[in-house]
Amino acid sequence: MKKRIFFVFIGVFLVLTCLPILINYLMTVGSAVTSNDWIGFFGSYVGAIIGALVAVMVSNLQAKNARKDILEQIEVQETQHKEQINNQKELHKIENRSFIDYTMFESDLLLPDVDAENSFILLHHKILQFRRHNDRNTLLKCQASFIKLDLYGKSDDVLDLRIHIFLYDSEEEDDLYEAGVFKNGLKKNQSIFIPLYLSSQRDTKGLTKLIAYYTTIVGEKMKFESDLLNRRESYYVIDNEVENLIYEREMNQEFYILPGDPSYR
Repeated sequence: MKKRIFFVFIGVFLVLTCLPILINYLMTVGSAVTSNDWIGFFGSYVGAIIGALVAVMVSNLQAKNARKDILEQIEVQETQHKEQINNQKELHKIENRSFIDYTMFESDLLLPDVDAENSFILLHHKILQFRRHNDRNTLLKCQASFIKLDLYGKSDDVLDLRIHIFLYDSEEEDDLYEAGVFKNGLKKNQSIFIPLYLSSQRDTKGLTKLIAYYTTIVGEKMKFESDLLNRRESYYVIDNEVENLIYEREMNQEFYILPGDPSYR
Protein backbone atom coordinates (compact mmCIF):
# COMPACT_ATOMS: atom_id res chain seq x y z
CA MET A 1 0.00 0.00 0.00
CA LYS A 2 2.83 2.43 0.89
CA LYS A 3 4.66 1.56 -2.35
CA ARG A 4 1.57 2.35 -4.40
CA ILE A 5 1.21 5.77 -2.73
CA PHE A 6 4.90 6.46 -3.34
CA PHE A 7 4.63 5.69 -7.06
CA VAL A 8 1.47 7.81 -7.37
CA PHE A 9 3.30 10.81 -5.89
CA ILE A 10 6.26 10.24 -8.21
CA GLY A 11 3.90 10.10 -11.19
CA VAL A 12 2.09 13.30 -10.19
CA PHE A 13 5.43 15.04 -9.63
CA LEU A 14 6.71 14.04 -13.06
CA VAL A 15 3.47 15.17 -14.73
CA LEU A 16 3.55 18.56 -13.00
CA THR A 17 7.22 19.00 -13.86
CA CYS A 18 7.22 17.78 -17.45
CA LEU A 19 3.85 19.11 -18.56
CA PRO A 20 4.85 22.84 -18.59
CA ILE A 21 7.99 21.96 -20.57
CA LEU A 22 5.95 19.93 -23.06
CA ILE A 23 3.38 22.71 -23.49
CA ASN A 24 6.10 25.26 -24.02
CA TYR A 25 7.65 23.06 -26.70
CA LEU A 26 4.37 22.37 -28.49
CA MET A 27 3.57 26.08 -28.57
CA THR A 28 6.56 26.51 -30.90
CA VAL A 29 5.42 23.85 -33.34
CA GLY A 30 2.18 22.54 -34.75
CA SER A 31 -0.70 24.21 -36.52
CA ALA A 32 -2.37 26.09 -33.70
CA VAL A 33 -3.06 29.69 -34.65
CA THR A 34 -2.00 31.16 -31.29
CA SER A 35 -0.37 29.98 -28.13
CA ASN A 36 -3.71 30.43 -26.38
CA ASP A 37 -5.12 27.58 -28.46
CA TRP A 38 -2.52 25.23 -27.08
CA ILE A 39 -3.04 26.48 -23.57
CA GLY A 40 -6.80 26.03 -23.88
CA PHE A 41 -6.41 22.54 -25.32
CA PHE A 42 -3.99 21.32 -22.66
CA GLY A 43 -5.95 23.10 -19.93
CA SER A 44 -9.07 21.18 -20.90
CA TYR A 45 -7.06 17.95 -21.26
CA VAL A 46 -5.33 18.28 -17.90
CA GLY A 47 -8.56 19.40 -16.24
CA ALA A 48 -10.28 16.26 -17.50
CA ILE A 49 -7.44 14.07 -16.18
CA ILE A 50 -7.46 15.79 -12.81
CA GLY A 51 -11.24 15.51 -12.60
CA ALA A 52 -11.03 11.80 -13.39
CA LEU A 53 -8.32 11.28 -10.78
CA VAL A 54 -10.34 13.17 -8.17
CA ALA A 55 -13.43 11.10 -9.04
CA VAL A 56 -11.44 7.87 -8.67
CA MET A 57 -9.99 8.99 -5.33
CA VAL A 58 -13.41 10.03 -4.02
CA SER A 59 -14.87 6.73 -5.20
CA ASN A 60 -12.09 4.75 -3.47
CA LEU A 61 -12.55 6.77 -0.29
CA GLN A 62 -16.32 6.14 -0.32
CA ALA A 63 -15.75 2.42 -0.98
CA LYS A 64 -13.29 2.21 1.94
CA ASN A 65 -15.71 4.00 4.26
CA ALA A 66 -18.58 1.78 3.12
CA ARG A 67 -16.43 -1.33 3.68
CA LYS A 68 -15.43 -0.04 7.12
CA ASP A 69 -19.09 0.56 8.02
CA ILE A 70 -20.04 -2.95 6.84
CA LEU A 71 -17.20 -4.53 8.87
CA GLU A 72 -18.26 -2.56 11.95
CA GLN A 73 -21.88 -3.69 11.49
CA ILE A 74 -20.74 -7.31 11.11
CA GLU A 75 -18.62 -7.00 14.27
CA VAL A 76 -21.57 -5.53 16.21
CA GLN A 77 -23.87 -8.31 14.96
CA GLU A 78 -21.31 -11.00 15.89
CA THR A 79 -20.93 -9.49 19.36
CA GLN A 80 -24.71 -9.39 19.84
CA HIS A 81 -24.99 -12.96 18.56
CA LYS A 82 -22.31 -14.17 20.99
CA GLU A 83 -24.00 -12.34 23.86
CA GLN A 84 -27.33 -13.91 22.91
CA ILE A 85 -25.78 -17.39 22.81
CA ASN A 86 -24.05 -16.81 26.17
CA ASN A 87 -27.32 -15.56 27.68
CA GLN A 88 -29.13 -18.63 26.37
CA LYS A 89 -26.43 -20.91 27.80
CA GLU A 90 -26.61 -19.13 31.16
CA LEU A 91 -30.41 -19.40 31.18
CA HIS A 92 -30.14 -23.09 30.29
CA LYS A 93 -27.75 -23.62 33.21
CA ILE A 94 -30.07 -21.80 35.62
CA GLU A 95 -33.08 -23.81 34.44
CA ASN A 96 -31.21 -27.08 35.02
CA ARG A 97 -29.78 -26.25 38.43
CA SER A 98 -30.42 -28.87 41.07
CA PHE A 99 -30.32 -28.39 44.82
CA ILE A 100 -29.31 -30.82 47.57
CA ASP A 101 -31.08 -30.75 50.90
CA TYR A 102 -31.15 -33.08 53.89
CA THR A 103 -32.95 -34.08 57.07
CA MET A 104 -31.63 -35.76 60.24
CA PHE A 105 -33.21 -38.61 62.13
CA GLU A 106 -32.44 -41.70 64.21
CA SER A 107 -33.23 -45.23 63.07
CA ASP A 108 -31.96 -48.80 62.74
CA LEU A 109 -28.47 -48.90 61.24
CA LEU A 110 -29.47 -51.10 58.29
CA LEU A 111 -32.76 -49.24 57.62
CA PRO A 112 -34.74 -52.45 56.98
CA ASP A 113 -37.98 -50.58 56.24
CA VAL A 114 -36.51 -48.31 53.55
CA ASP A 115 -37.06 -48.94 49.83
CA ALA A 116 -33.81 -50.62 48.79
CA GLU A 117 -34.33 -50.06 45.06
CA ASN A 118 -34.11 -46.26 45.21
CA SER A 119 -32.09 -45.78 48.39
CA PHE A 120 -28.40 -45.94 49.17
CA ILE A 121 -26.61 -46.07 52.52
CA LEU A 122 -23.18 -44.46 52.24
CA LEU A 123 -20.74 -45.36 55.00
CA HIS A 124 -17.87 -43.22 56.17
CA HIS A 125 -14.70 -44.82 57.52
CA LYS A 126 -15.72 -45.34 61.16
CA ILE A 127 -19.12 -46.86 60.39
CA LEU A 128 -17.54 -48.99 57.66
CA GLN A 129 -15.02 -50.41 60.12
CA PHE A 130 -17.78 -51.16 62.60
CA ARG A 131 -19.75 -52.99 59.92
CA ARG A 132 -16.75 -55.10 58.91
CA HIS A 133 -16.12 -56.26 62.47
CA ASN A 134 -19.69 -57.22 63.38
CA ASP A 135 -22.13 -59.77 62.01
CA ARG A 136 -25.54 -58.94 60.57
CA ASN A 137 -27.46 -59.89 63.74
CA THR A 138 -25.41 -57.38 65.71
CA LEU A 139 -25.92 -54.71 63.06
CA LEU A 140 -29.69 -55.25 63.10
CA LYS A 141 -29.76 -54.35 66.80
CA CYS A 142 -27.84 -51.09 66.34
CA GLN A 143 -29.36 -47.66 66.19
CA ALA A 144 -27.71 -44.75 64.42
CA SER A 145 -28.14 -41.06 63.78
CA PHE A 146 -28.68 -40.45 60.05
CA ILE A 147 -28.83 -37.71 57.51
CA LYS A 148 -31.04 -38.24 54.45
CA LEU A 149 -30.14 -36.35 51.28
CA ASP A 150 -32.63 -35.58 48.51
CA LEU A 151 -32.49 -33.76 45.19
CA TYR A 152 -34.71 -30.84 44.18
CA GLY A 153 -35.05 -28.75 41.06
CA LYS A 154 -36.13 -29.08 37.44
CA SER A 155 -33.37 -31.51 36.47
CA ASP A 156 -33.86 -35.21 37.21
CA ASP A 157 -30.32 -36.00 38.36
CA VAL A 158 -26.84 -34.75 39.26
CA LEU A 159 -23.39 -36.29 38.80
CA ASP A 160 -20.21 -36.78 40.82
CA LEU A 161 -21.73 -36.20 44.24
CA ARG A 162 -19.04 -35.74 46.93
CA ILE A 163 -20.21 -35.29 50.51
CA HIS A 164 -18.09 -34.15 53.45
CA ILE A 165 -19.38 -34.39 56.99
CA PHE A 166 -17.84 -32.87 60.12
CA LEU A 167 -18.63 -34.40 63.53
CA TYR A 168 -17.66 -33.60 67.09
CA ASP A 169 -15.79 -36.65 68.33
CA SER A 170 -13.80 -36.91 71.56
CA GLU A 171 -11.65 -39.68 70.05
CA GLU A 172 -10.09 -37.17 67.67
CA GLU A 173 -7.27 -34.88 68.77
CA ASP A 174 -9.11 -31.70 67.82
CA ASP A 175 -12.57 -33.10 68.73
CA LEU A 176 -13.57 -32.85 65.08
CA TYR A 177 -13.91 -35.83 62.78
CA GLU A 178 -14.12 -35.19 59.03
CA ALA A 179 -15.30 -37.89 56.67
CA GLY A 180 -16.04 -38.05 52.98
CA VAL A 181 -18.34 -40.25 50.91
CA PHE A 182 -18.88 -40.38 47.16
CA LYS A 183 -21.74 -41.30 44.82
CA ASN A 184 -21.36 -41.14 41.04
CA GLY A 185 -24.87 -39.74 40.65
CA LEU A 186 -28.21 -39.11 42.30
CA LYS A 187 -31.67 -39.07 40.72
CA LYS A 188 -34.64 -37.11 41.96
CA ASN A 189 -36.55 -40.27 42.92
CA GLN A 190 -33.60 -41.61 44.94
CA SER A 191 -32.39 -40.90 48.45
CA ILE A 192 -29.00 -41.14 50.09
CA PHE A 193 -28.71 -42.12 53.75
CA ILE A 194 -25.50 -41.52 55.72
CA PRO A 195 -25.22 -42.91 59.26
CA LEU A 196 -23.25 -40.31 61.20
CA TYR A 197 -22.59 -42.26 64.38
CA LEU A 198 -24.09 -45.07 66.41
CA SER A 199 -26.55 -44.09 69.12
CA SER A 200 -24.37 -45.95 71.63
CA GLN A 201 -21.45 -43.64 70.87
CA ARG A 202 -22.24 -41.01 73.46
CA ASP A 203 -18.89 -39.30 73.00
CA THR A 204 -19.92 -38.15 69.54
CA LYS A 205 -21.89 -34.94 70.02
CA GLY A 206 -23.26 -34.59 66.52
CA LEU A 207 -23.00 -33.05 63.10
CA THR A 208 -21.44 -29.59 62.85
CA LYS A 209 -21.20 -29.09 59.09
CA LEU A 210 -22.16 -30.78 55.84
CA ILE A 211 -20.70 -29.88 52.42
CA ALA A 212 -21.82 -31.43 49.13
CA TYR A 213 -20.13 -30.92 45.77
CA TYR A 214 -21.89 -32.05 42.60
CA THR A 215 -22.25 -31.39 38.86
CA THR A 216 -25.54 -30.70 37.07
CA ILE A 217 -26.44 -32.43 33.78
CA VAL A 218 -25.34 -29.32 31.83
CA GLY A 219 -21.88 -29.41 33.41
CA GLU A 220 -22.30 -26.68 36.02
CA LYS A 221 -20.39 -27.37 39.23
CA MET A 222 -22.21 -26.53 42.45
CA LYS A 223 -21.65 -26.60 46.18
CA PHE A 224 -24.09 -26.88 49.08
CA GLU A 225 -22.91 -26.02 52.58
CA SER A 226 -24.89 -26.43 55.77
CA ASP A 227 -23.16 -24.86 58.77
CA LEU A 228 -24.99 -25.95 61.90
CA LEU A 229 -22.74 -24.00 64.26
CA ASN A 230 -23.53 -20.69 62.58
CA ARG A 231 -27.06 -21.81 61.58
CA ARG A 232 -26.62 -20.94 57.90
CA GLU A 233 -27.09 -22.78 54.60
CA SER A 234 -25.56 -21.64 51.30
CA TYR A 235 -25.52 -22.65 47.64
CA TYR A 236 -22.64 -21.78 45.34
CA VAL A 237 -21.82 -22.07 41.64
CA ILE A 238 -18.16 -22.94 41.07
CA ASP A 239 -16.67 -21.29 37.98
CA ASN A 240 -12.93 -21.79 37.33
CA GLU A 241 -12.49 -22.83 40.97
CA VAL A 242 -14.13 -19.59 42.16
CA GLU A 243 -17.19 -20.04 44.40
CA ASN A 244 -20.01 -17.61 43.59
CA LEU A 245 -22.80 -17.43 46.18
CA ILE A 246 -26.27 -17.71 44.58
CA TYR A 247 -28.46 -18.32 47.64
CA GLU A 248 -28.11 -18.20 51.41
CA ARG A 249 -30.55 -18.59 54.27
CA GLU A 250 -30.49 -18.47 58.05
CA MET A 251 -31.66 -21.45 60.13
CA ASN A 252 -32.04 -19.71 63.47
CA GLN A 253 -35.75 -20.55 63.85
CA GLU A 254 -35.77 -23.91 62.05
CA PHE A 255 -36.71 -26.93 64.18
CA TYR A 256 -38.46 -30.10 63.11
CA ILE A 257 -39.18 -33.74 63.97
CA LEU A 258 -40.07 -36.57 61.61
CA PRO A 259 -43.54 -38.13 61.57
CA GLY A 260 -43.77 -40.76 64.29
CA ASP A 261 -40.64 -39.28 65.94
CA PRO A 262 -38.46 -42.42 65.50
CA SER A 263 -35.92 -41.11 68.05
CA TYR A 264 -38.42 -42.06 70.86
CA ARG A 265 -38.92 -45.75 70.10
